Amino acid sequence: MNEKTEGSLSQGPKRDKELLKKDKNSIISKKSLNGAELAITTKKNKQFSPTIEGINAMAVTPQEIRNTKVRWIIPGAIAFDTNVMLFAEAGTGKTLSTTYLCWWMLDNKAKTGVKHVIYFDCDNGMITLSDRRLDRLISRKPAFKYICFGQDKNQNFPIQKLLEFLKRFDFSKKNKTYFKNSVIVIDSIRDILEKDMTDDTYIKAVMQVLKNLRNKFGCCIIFLNHMPKGTSTYSGAASFKNSIDTAYFVERISDITERHDIVYKFTTEKARTGGNELNLSIKIDEKGGFAVSVSSDGLESKEENPAQNIS
Repeated sequence: MNEKTEGSLSQGPKRDKELLKKDKNSIISKKSLNGAELAITTKKNKQFSPTIEGINAMAVTPQEIRNTKVRWIIPGAIAFDTNVMLFAEAGTGKTLSTTYLCWWMLDNKAKTGVKHVIYFDCDNGMITLSDRRLDRLISRKPAFKYICFGQDKNQNFPIQKLLEFLKRFDFSKKNKTYFKNSVIVIDSIRDILEKDMTDDTYIKAVMQVLKNLRNKFGCCIIFLNHMPKGTSTYSGAASFKNSIDTAYFVERISDITERHDIVYKFTTEKARTGGNELNLSIKIDEKGGFAVSVSSDGLESKEENPAQNIS
């Protein structure tokens, strides 16, 4: 996780004390404060010295790059260690498409590597979940943890403190492995914000928190966003798109009234990592069984699971 460090050459004992108090993420050696050089030591006890030697120590090596492998969830499209934004017009089924996409990731975990999904629904109520029969999904996948903040037991949770909740999460060795193979979904981003989502300075700070969580957990974080009426882009500040790895515009291809043969197209809007276009197909039979398939240029062939007849 990126750590904030700041400092300069010693500016006198009084100013040095102010720097020590101001930067809680750094521990500055008292011996260096009154010297010709200020070395910044983080809580991880790694020195960042403003010297040529310090630059050499911080520089990435070719071998370090070779040792870093992309862990694809959907090859060429979505990967672990990334932040992904999905946005769509109101009423097209952002939640529906994302929940079935996550279910497909779990159902094909041997290929995707996804062992856990944590879905934070800050937007919908329990009636919507019931109408869409989301019980069919989570009943088949115990690893699909769906948290609905519209449910009575969760209504006292401060939604706008969700990122702080994740930042403070117990990060023991066991939990580190859990998160490394997880997809975390925030539905939607506007619900967890404390300020105007068009405030670029504020959104830049929020996105930095998401990047820090991505780096700390090693998971894939997907957040949903809306589209203002009459526009062809997402809601909010430019830093949403500037600060993420991958972005898709989600479009419902099938008719909005169709409830048994539903098709979505994920069109690339940003492809820093991955970004191949996706197609998602959801087939629901009269008995409540369903089949989910995903197609993409990165997949060898269309991946599909058989219909599950669930009452």
